[in-house]
Amino acid sequence: GVEGWDVRLFELTLQSLEVKQSKLGIAPRGFGQLVSLQRLVLSSCQLQGLPSSVFINSQKLESVDLSHNCLEVVPVSLGACGLLRVIDLGFNSLSSLPPALGNLPALETLILTENQLAELPGCSLSLSLSVLIVAGNQLKELPVELTTLARLTELDVAENQLSMLPEELASCARLKVVSIQGNSFSDKKLAKAATQGTKAIMQVLRGGSKGAVKQRQRKEKSPPPPPRRMHCEATRSILVEPSADCVRPYIFAVVLHVKDGISQDVLQGLIQVQNQLHSKDCKKRRLACLGSHCVSAVHWPLHLVAQDLAEVKIYPLKLEGEWQARDMLKALQDDPHYQLYAASVLSQQSCALLQDDQQQVLALYPVTNSKVTENKPGMTEILLEVTSTESSSVCEAIFQALLRDSVAVLDSAGLETSVEPVRIVSAATSRLRYTCPSQDQIAELD
Repeated sequence: GVEGWDVRLFELTLQSLEVKQSKLGIAPRGFGQLVSLQRLVLSSCQLQGLPSSVFINSQKLESVDLSHNCLEVVPVSLGACGLLRVIDLGFNSLSSLPPALGNLPALETLILTENQLAELPGCSLSLSLSVLIVAGNQLKELPVELTTLARLTELDVAENQLSMLPEELASCARLKVVSIQGNSFSDKKLAKAATQGTKAIMQVLRGGSKGAVKQRQRKEKSPPPPPRRMHCEATRSILVEPSADCVRPYIFAVVLHVKDGISQDVLQGLIQVQNQLHSKDCKKRRLACLGSHCVSAVHWPLHLVAQDLAEVKIYPLKLEGEWQARDMLKALQDDPHYQLYAASVLSQQSCALLQDDQQQVLALYPVTNSKVTENKPGMTEILLEVTSTESSSVCEAIFQALLRDSVAVLDSAGLETSVEPVRIVSAATSRLRYTCPSQDQIAELD
């Protein structure tokens, strides 16, 4: 087998590369230099991980096979490969999928067999999919977005933990092959049909699966109780641009309304909460980066985007005036608090930003927020946001901690606070990814 990489490989204009049954372990960053690559097979190579940016320059890539490895995370840069038609990630250790996969306009086949997926995010499913294989995972339900895949011809969700299927699957006109055996369906007819093939399954769904009907009736008859804490309707959005999907794809955010405004002491308490989370939960910003902003200073919707460093200007918190991003990072390299983050961003061609709708920069991750949106005593609307390159679950967990601890500071000061969820939307497809926090998460604040 191949024990390592010959650096001369990266000097070739390869169109196809296939390596199987080897001990590669971890692919080097130089792999990204294979810009002419159209087909890649790294199967059974004991891969523990791939650099998040490894595919950022692979614009010609059409097929990727990373099956039978030990991957726990899908490189987000895979979402930059606009010509990709086939992705095989079967037999790995994946527990989550990046939203960037949902933006691939040519993706036809996605294979996720035998991983550790407990959830199949609808935002990770490209509308161009015709074959989706997710057998041998831990799925308890299927996303409603699955029924909007108009080109879907084959669906394999066998050997999961499903108790029902969405009846709307019956309306997928092109669906010809459905595999659902090995699940624990509550509907006996569906359980029997699972062993009889696609035709029997579709007949049951068209006739109305009892499991689906009962679940829908329960939802209609027993709506979740409203949270005791005051909350507002989610009317504001953050658009995740395709460029960010390949660099820093995960974001959760909320707007807190404070009736009488915050004092200097409360502001210091909120800052202390963020510092503690950055140091502990965020692993000094390696896992995630969080920030808070004065809502009245921004124009909605906001945009999570990646831009070339040479094109970015910002009013950093710790420096006076407006700075070009690269000059700011060089200046902050001498500051012990910022030098590690500044050096990491300087080594990249582009950086992740949070901008408002007038291209005003709120944050340059993971280095600094903008002085334009700096928190000040008296403000009555606070935007809290958390971003991560790690995973959606990590980002959400830290977001919940930030929300909980920030609300605790406001409650201890006797301030009346209401919570406004923020919608996270894919800019490429205009599809809602999620709204955060959920009503259940708001109720937990009481």
